[in-house]
Amino acid sequence: MNLEDGITYICPDVYFDSADYSAITIQKGVTISREVLFLVHDYSIHTAMVNVGWNSQNGKTAHFIKPINVGKDSFVGARVTLLPGTEIGENCIIGAGSIVKGIIPANSIVIGIPARIIGDTREWAKKKIKEKDWVL
Repeated sequence: MNLEDGITYICPDVYFDSADYSAITIQKGVTISREVLFLVHDYSIHTAMVNVGWNSQNGKTAHFIKPINVGKDSFVGARVTLLPGTEIGENCIIGAGSIVKGIIPANSIVIGIPARIIGDTREWAKKKIKEKDWVL
């Protein structure tokens, strides 16, 4: 794995896909909550290809391996699933239980199944500071 110095926290029960650890990058300032799944592989293509008549000549299983990158100062909530090819920009919040695939722009708040952008972290933080809706 590619782990930058200065990661804030990675919960011990996070699952990192062993198909290719080198495809996982976590940048500094990132927090990874409990039971997050980093999935860099996908074997579904094999089933689909076989069903349209493809036959592996060497007996191997067709699959994808695509990287996952979590950008600087991002937060990934509990039980999030990060699918192959996911790129999370800097300063993002990924809400608990979300299933994420694709490119998430910097400063995005993302939730849901499938995950969708619902806000901007900068605006949200300014609102919370103004409301004093937090503790130290």
